[in-house]
Amino acid sequence: MDREIWVNGTKLRTKPVEDHDNKFVITEDEAYFVPLVDAPQFVEILSAIFDLDDPSVFKDVEERLSDGRIILGRYSREIFIDSPLEPNEYVQKRLKEVFGEEGEWVK
Repeated sequence: MDREIWVNGTKLRTKPVEDHDNKFVITEDEAYFVPLVDAPQFVEILSAIFDLDDPSVFKDVEERLSDGRIILGRYSREIFIDSPLEPNEYVQKRLKEVFGEEGEWVK
């Protein structure tokens, strides 16, 4: 991550916060984690990462969410995916890149 990103007083991290359950957003290039306790809503995290006020950016993010290029979920020793709803090869590959061998999807 090239810059520090804060959402409602919480810093987004590039790795899961140890000893905490985490909420995450994974893009094609980065992974963002926050402790699940008092975590901002996904839309707030996405708004801090992307300029969702720009209609073309909003549409692009929406498309990337629907096809799995942006992954939303929770991590607490297992990975729980909120979006996309169906696993695909790219999502599985990206989870392995971010989480290593622990990158198995639990629905």
